[in-house]
Amino acid sequence: MKPTLSIEAARARLHKLGLYGLCGQTEAVLDAPWLLRLIEIEEAERAQRSLARRLRDAKLGAFKSIADFDWAWPTKCERALIKELYTRSPLCPRPPPCS
Repeated sequence: MKPTLSIEAARARLHKLGLYGLCGQTEAVLDAPWLLRLIEIEEAERAQRSLARRLRDAKLGAFKSIADFDWAWPTKCERALIKELYTRSPLCPRPPPCS
């Protein structure tokens, strides 16, 4: 069975996408087999572009693993403490005691 859209839901989704021509002609195109697929493709593409734009604007850059960290800089760096922080789980702040 083919999923269907109500007129109100189709209008809301088309308006949100800025497809005003289709929004105005919702009754005429509501039964078209391509309408739901068109809306899904457009929403997915916009979500993907939005994520890419937000990641680009965040300017996070590339992350280095702890193995690639330059321990020579800074000169005062507590290597053991940093490695301990990387090995701890946020759900288990202290390792279990040795038996």
